[in-house]
Amino acid sequence: MNVVRTDLGVHPLTVTLERSMTASPAALYRAWTAQFDRWFAAPGTLIMRPQVNVPYFFETHFNGARHAHQVLAHLDAVLGS
Repeated sequence: MNVVRTDLGVHPLTVTLERSMTASPAALYRAWTAQFDRWFAAPGTLIMRPQVNVPYFFETHFNGARHAHQVLAHLDAVLGS
């Protein structure tokens, strides 16, 4: 599969999400890292090193269209830092 390239200068976005979860820290970590393309990103499109301040990339597919997302993430909350 070819990866769609994105230009962050065109669509800059900042999102903050806070929520209390009943799942274990290990299950949440897996869901937001290794299994992110099982529930959110299109399968096989996730490029991620789960480290703080390391950007990651994924695609979503909706109504037959591919949408690329590059995230300059702060994974510190997910990683428990």
